Amino acid sequence: MGRTAAVLRAVALVLALFHCRSTEGKVCIGTDNKLSTVGEPTHHYALLKSLYTNCTYVDGNLELVQIEGMDRDLSFLKDIREVTGYVLLALSDISYIPLDNLRIIRGKDLYYGNALSVQYNYNKNIKTLGLRELRLNSLAEILNGNVTFFNNPLLCNEDTIDWEGDILAEGFHVVYDTKEKTRECPACEASCNGHCWGSREEDCQRFTRRRPDCSAQCDYRCQGPNPQDCCHKQCAVGCTGPLATDCLACLHFNNSGKCEEYCPPPFIYDNNLFQNVPNPDAKYTYGSMCVDECPTHLLQDRGSCVKSCPRGKTDDGNRVCKDCVGACPKKCRGFTKFEYPKAGSPIGYSALNVEIMENFTNCTIIDGSLIITRQTFEGDSYIGYAGMSPSMLSVLSTVEQITGYLQVEGINNDFRDLNMFRNLKIIQGRELYNQFSLVIFQSSLESLGLTSLQQVNNGKVNIRKNNDLCYNVDNAVWRRILKDPTTQELQIIGNRNKTMCALEGKVCPDQCTSDGCWGFEANQCIKCANFELDGTCVESCEATTHYSDNKQCRPCDPECDGMCNGPGSDNCTKCLNVKDGPFCKAECPPMKYPDKNGECQPCHENCVAPDSSLDSPRCAGPQNNVSADGCVACKKARLNKKKRVLECLPEDQQCPHDTYETSGKTYTTLNIEQVCFPCDDQCDGCTGVAPTSCKQCRYFKRRFDNYDTCISGCSSKEYNVSNTCYECQNCREGCTYRNGKAYCDLCFHYKVYINKSIDDYDCTASDSCPPGKPFHVLENDDQVCVENCTGNTYPDFNKQCKACHSECVDGCVDDTRSGCFRCRSVKYGDECLEECPQRTEDKDGICEPINDFFIGSLSAPASKGLLAGIILAVVILLLVIILVYTVYQRRQRNRRRQTWRKVKELGIEVPVSDLENNPYGHELQPLTPTGAAPNQAYLRIIKETELKRGMVLGSGAFGTVYKSLWFPESGGNVKIPVAVKVLREGTTPEASKELLEEAYVMATVDHPCLVRLLGVCLAQQTMLVTQFMPLGDLLKYVLQNKDNVGSQVLLNWCTQIAMGMLYLEEKRLVHRDLAARNVLVKTPNQVKITDFGLAKLLDIDEEEYYAEGGKMPIKWLALECIQYRKFTHQSDVWSFGVTIWELMTFGGKPYDGVRARDVPDLLERGERLPQPPICTLDLYMVMVKCWLLDADARPNFGELVDTFHKLAADPSRYIVIQGDDRMKLPSPTENKIFELLSDEEDLEGLMDAEDYLLPSQMSRSHQGSLGSLNNQPTGYSPMHSVNNVKHSDQSLDDHEYDNEREMRRGAGPPNGPKKSLKGNGKMNGNPPARDASLRYSADPTIFFAKGDTKPKPLETPPALPKKVRKKSSKTSASDQTAHADRQSTEKYVPPGSRPSSIEGQSQSPRHSSIEGASRSASYHSLTPADQNDEGRLKDALKNDRLKPKLKQYLGKLGSNNAIDNPEYQEILGNEDQEDYYDDDLSDHEYYNDIRANKKANLLRKAASETDI
Repeated sequence: MGRTAAVLRAVALVLALFHCRSTEGKVCIGTDNKLSTVGEPTHHYALLKSLYTNCTYVDGNLELVQIEGMDRDLSFLKDIREVTGYVLLALSDISYIPLDNLRIIRGKDLYYGNALSVQYNYNKNIKTLGLRELRLNSLAEILNGNVTFFNNPLLCNEDTIDWEGDILAEGFHVVYDTKEKTRECPACEASCNGHCWGSREEDCQRFTRRRPDCSAQCDYRCQGPNPQDCCHKQCAVGCTGPLATDCLACLHFNNSGKCEEYCPPPFIYDNNLFQNVPNPDAKYTYGSMCVDECPTHLLQDRGSCVKSCPRGKTDDGNRVCKDCVGACPKKCRGFTKFEYPKAGSPIGYSALNVEIMENFTNCTIIDGSLIITRQTFEGDSYIGYAGMSPSMLSVLSTVEQITGYLQVEGINNDFRDLNMFRNLKIIQGRELYNQFSLVIFQSSLESLGLTSLQQVNNGKVNIRKNNDLCYNVDNAVWRRILKDPTTQELQIIGNRNKTMCALEGKVCPDQCTSDGCWGFEANQCIKCANFELDGTCVESCEATTHYSDNKQCRPCDPECDGMCNGPGSDNCTKCLNVKDGPFCKAECPPMKYPDKNGECQPCHENCVAPDSSLDSPRCAGPQNNVSADGCVACKKARLNKKKRVLECLPEDQQCPHDTYETSGKTYTTLNIEQVCFPCDDQCDGCTGVAPTSCKQCRYFKRRFDNYDTCISGCSSKEYNVSNTCYECQNCREGCTYRNGKAYCDLCFHYKVYINKSIDDYDCTASDSCPPGKPFHVLENDDQVCVENCTGNTYPDFNKQCKACHSECVDGCVDDTRSGCFRCRSVKYGDECLEECPQRTEDKDGICEPINDFFIGSLSAPASKGLLAGIILAVVILLLVIILVYTVYQRRQRNRRRQTWRKVKELGIEVPVSDLENNPYGHELQPLTPTGAAPNQAYLRIIKETELKRGMVLGSGAFGTVYKSLWFPESGGNVKIPVAVKVLREGTTPEASKELLEEAYVMATVDHPCLVRLLGVCLAQQTMLVTQFMPLGDLLKYVLQNKDNVGSQVLLNWCTQIAMGMLYLEEKRLVHRDLAARNVLVKTPNQVKITDFGLAKLLDIDEEEYYAEGGKMPIKWLALECIQYRKFTHQSDVWSFGVTIWELMTFGGKPYDGVRARDVPDLLERGERLPQPPICTLDLYMVMVKCWLLDADARPNFGELVDTFHKLAADPSRYIVIQGDDRMKLPSPTENKIFELLSDEEDLEGLMDAEDYLLPSQMSRSHQGSLGSLNNQPTGYSPMHSVNNVKHSDQSLDDHEYDNEREMRRGAGPPNGPKKSLKGNGKMNGNPPARDASLRYSADPTIFFAKGDTKPKPLETPPALPKKVRKKSSKTSASDQTAHADRQSTEKYVPPGSRPSSIEGQSQSPRHSSIEGASRSASYHSLTPADQNDEGRLKDALKNDRLKPKLKQYLGKLGSNNAIDNPEYQEILGNEDQEDYYDDDLSDHEYYNDIRANKKANLLRKAASETDI
């Protein structure tokens, strides 16, 4: 029986130990914000969740304030078991807070005397929301403080708890809510005996029964009335057994699961040694726990963790309180719990101010926090102090340590840096500001100036929204400053853009490293690139006065001979006199001697005194020799070549092999009897000192006339024969020994061949060839002497054989045609020609005049007369023939011309074979059709006077890009932001030609995903005018917004780039320079491809293009482009893959660290760019396919468009980004966009280029907002009668959509039949059939929302159908007259007169597919028009928060904002004629702007009946 009891007790002990140890867990730092919160509810909830997740022990206060929303998950609080401060539950409307495991509240810090305060937990708008039950089911002990309930109308059962009998300590009480409950409280379950935390059975109060309810033997708590139920005296709350390890919570301290009154001390008494010895089990006291090490935000003082050192002690830098050496650093009180006490007032100061600045004079340690806000500079009339100048903050320049946090806010023109904290070294963070120990927020600072900051021991760092802050250190430096960068978060965002800082010249000095700097001066670098001299970075240390100590320049000790390694005489690099141990001194002690380094060392054992006296010095240095650095004398020594003793030897030791022995009497000054003198280095044994006395050479020997000498090796102008070196003779460089003879590699003068077949030759000693071979010819960098100039050569005045003229054969006398010995072709006179001239003939290579056969037979006088007569007769005959033929041909040509003129007039087909008789051969050439479509793109010529240049956006080798404004002559008051590329003055004609080639390519393309060419200006400097993209290139945009870019946006960008490249592929354009830097951002949701400087338009029969030369973007190109300069559409696919990789790495550099010339080898080895961390395997495989070496195996852009559209439909499946659902790119308002587009304050008439060239409902809305509706250009007047409409071919296919629902949510058209359009600007055949599912959009991003289907290009809108009104009406004469007048006053430009773009696209402002698409987008963007009835609109207009926005919207609406076609307006005049069109047409988004107009009218009507 006893044995069984013992086993049970052992099992109980194990369970108790497990239970107590399980109570240990994560320690969290509490807050001290009272009823205030940080940010809006969602941010405050996230902060609480990060604070208390997995937390079991709260060191401080648990403040659960302003928790809103019934769906808030507070399960992260369930693990909390102990709070050292107070618990505050306030201003929340949740039903209950899950603190089910909270056992004890120690109350070391109280909330107005309360350890538990529950107040204001209800929702003033929804009366049924509020705190209903506490459910603190495990709470059994509050050691200090009261309990208060106030204004909790829905809270029940709190008054049933036996607070004072079982929970509160003696002397404390509970204050109940005096207000009436707004609900009927349910009674406790019967098993609870009237004491419960809630209405459930498990909510009964658990009593641990303190005395006198326990047995008399119990000290404090018990678990029953019997003596064996007593808890240990160190238990609080209750227990599961009698041991100190069975406590549910400890009354004093928890030491690894065991409750004790004190933690193990650092020292214990050893009764054997009779002294205190270190305690191996020592622990530090931290709150109610015993810990092995104090937390990083506290200090160690003996056996306790403290916030600050006691008087007489200071922090030694390792968070240990040590006794001060001399006077302790001055410690001043700082801000505690967000305020600084004000004498005679219950309300303290909330920021540093002029009233308290003198309290911080000469302070070294701030015991607390420092707070600088705008009240510091502006003053606070409520508290009662005036503002002060930032210069007064210089009092803080002596501060080296802040035990709390540092908070800096506020804007002042003189507050540009934190130079007053230049000596601040440590921020302890023992008190935090919402988890932050350093906060610099919304200030006017340009630089931080924290040059001495070394460590932030606790808390996060927040440097945010400082619009002027340029000088900041690198994040890696901040991570070195943070004590634990894994837990201390770094938030440095929203400060001034680094690019802007660089443009303004606000960058770190050149002497700083890449770690950055605290300010603009050289003494504010984080790390010096070279050296630091007295806190300032310099290029080098002063060699004679300073030493380099880890790149620090410091003055050397006076005993140092110029250079040193540190302070004091023990760090000298070289002593001025001698060095004794580590110290430099004026002389060595008597028993020591300076070595060759001037160090005092004991003499070697082989050293002897010259007079055998013990007091005489034996040596003068550390060496075992007789010299100034060695022994004064020795018996036997080995000397070096300079007759200095290398070492003293024992008297009986033989000389080494490489020395020879001789008498020391020769060296009388050395005090040596016998010496071993070294042989020469080249000797292997010797009899004397010279290299000629060697017994044998170690390496080589050089032979002289009558003796040999040993050497280490033959020189470059010597040759080796059996390890003997001989000098090369008459050689320019070296020579080679072969076949028993030395041959020069290159002769110094001339080479003379003896036998050229076996390469046997000599080199001349003089600067001339020998008489037998006086001439010379250049062969392989050698001048070779020859007997004669052979072949087709001749000797010049230097006797050098040179090449003859190309028409010479077998030599010449010079290089002219007349100097040939023999002609290659023919000879005419003295010259050799390729062929004979006219009236001569080739006779055996000689050009001779042509003679008539019979002339030569006549006598000289007769032949001359006969020849003259014959010539005259022939001339007359030829003139007659020519005259007759001319008259005949003129008559025939006139007859054919009359015939062909009739043929052309009648349109008669003529066979090609008959074209040879056509007198208009230049008009009717034989047809050789290529099949290529005509390029009908329109190139607009812009005058220089229409452009106004602005700031420089960038520059290159040939030109500069300016941000400019375009004032079209036909545009009235319109001004359009543009980007103008201007060639530099003095550029070559090739540069202008290349610029026009780029203009040709850009004019050829017209697509929403490509940057639009607006025109060219052919002034003195050629200019290219394009759209202005306000948000810059995509690479910089991704880098700047990488923390806000989500998966949806990334895949949308990829799809748009693929669509733009697909369009280029269809237009047979090879881009050749696709990269993220060449993609521009118009809006956060729309990107456009640009930079067509390298683009090549392929002909119809070309499939590839070979570049001639020039620089190439190696790291973006396919292997065939690099090796063969072969460019195709498939090579653009490779570049597309690299561009996508740039986006997925948020601006990463491809092949970073790899030289461009090494990239081809890397690709051939099969290496590729690595998988980005956010990409899944599916998306990475798409990139890999783009990088296949076989170009035909890569996907084409059509396949890539399909692929990325599929990926964009489910982005989170293919891209994994933490917090993806919360990411949102900044979306500037319409006016903000135009502010980016223009530097002018006056935005009157400002219009986007696309809105000007293709106006739409949305663009008219923009114009109206900018006040330009009344100043529209005459060339872009509103559309006239529908009869005038001619649908233009936008080079974009029409598609039939499968269902309406997919298009309403922005899906693109599915695969389906396409209707072909001709290139003449008109529809081919009948207009397409109307379909209720058709939708149009100009915004390419509309295709990419989640759930989209396959995107296609934009469609041409259907023609407006002709219908008969159901209600007949006749137009009055006056109406007709008015309509005619209206048409006559407006300038009408027929669609056919508009310049056409690609494939006949019309630029008519009211008939493009993009216009219809924009109307659709505008229709969906009219938020007030989304209300379906007038009543609901009125209710919405009563919302005070919406009134300003609705007023602004009403101000932007024109009289007919939805559409301004006169015929449409005539229909809209009668609201009851909605059935004028069929239902399917009324659902068509192209005409839905009619509905938008009616809804806008409904909005105006509803607004007129309210107070707006």
